Amino acid sequence: MSLLDELIPLGSRKDLSWLLVESERMQRFSIKGSLSELGFINVVEVSDYTSALERLSEQKFFYVLFDAAPKVGTPILFLQELLQKDPRLICIPSCYNPQADAVFDLIIAGARGFLCKPITGESVEEALTLATRTDQIPPIIKNATSRNEALAAMLMLALNKVSTSLREAKTNTGDLGNVKTHLEGLRTASVLAKTFAEGGTDLFIHDLADFLVLQSSASERALKKFLSDKSNS
Repeated sequence: MSLLDELIPLGSRKDLSWLLVESERMQRFSIKGSLSELGFINVVEVSDYTSALERLSEQKFFYVLFDAAPKVGTPILFLQELLQKDPRLICIPSCYNPQADAVFDLIIAGARGFLCKPITGESVEEALTLATRTDQIPPIIKNATSRNEALAAMLMLALNKVSTSLREAKTNTGDLGNVKTHLEGLRTASVLAKTFAEGGTDLFIHDLADFLVLQSSASERALKKFLSDKSNS
């Protein structure tokens, strides 16, 4: 059984609707065929961003797979409009030869991964699996003032999930499922930090330390305020 089978049982896939936004007819045909082979048959096709937003106003979708090539519009603005209309959408951008900076910006804006073209059945399944298991980007990452701050927040959130799951596993002997899941998330966050860190590893470690100091100071202020409010009540 694949991870996708665990996440989305085959029998339930026909009920999950897709909006496929792709300017090239042959690409639409290829992607739709790959989705059909995976059991996703409820797919609406459009060729541009304007038509996609119109369809989204008329119909609910679970997934949006869209062409992120700059020639078809401004991908990040389109993604933001999609999520404004429905924050629960699972959005997957796709293009040929993606630039690392562009991919990172889309992920920070709310994309759940990326699909590189030319596509294969295997790459579609991998992108879908990652998108389905990835959480929405939390505000502390979205509101970061720099790339390294966003990566630091991502790394610390992943580490906190591992720590929490380890504590919970101690009270539930043998239940290591969440620990394994969150360790994989920490590995992913580490790879992202290594891949996208601005200024290299040394600068990222410096910015990570600054982020931790700021978070520690914020926590200390919050604790002092809580204790003060409690003593005055």
